Amino acid sequence: FPPGTPDDQQPVMTTTAIVHSIAFMLAFSSLIVACFVMAFRSRRTNGTLALVSAATGIALPLLIALGMAQVVATGVAFYLAAMLAWLWLAIVCTAAMRGRV
Repeated sequence: FPPGTPDDQQPVMTTTAIVHSIAFMLAFSSLIVACFVMAFRSRRTNGTLALVSAATGIALPLLIALGMAQVVATGVAFYLAAMLAWLWLAIVCTAAMRGRV
């Protein structure tokens, strides 16, 4: 990657790439924790939100792991994880605006 790159080229992570990777892991770890916190917090008041939050909290690390293990193309897995995270956030915000959290 990208096409035309020599096969024997060693991957080198610049300082910027390392910081980007650390920030990604911190952000997604926090997001996963937030999913489980929301699932726990809303378990009595909104069972659907609790279920969606728990399912998202389980699916996010699975998608990231599948991408890192290259079971699924890394870019595709990370894109799906990001879209799932935004969808979960939209659901939580909508529930909060309606007073159902």
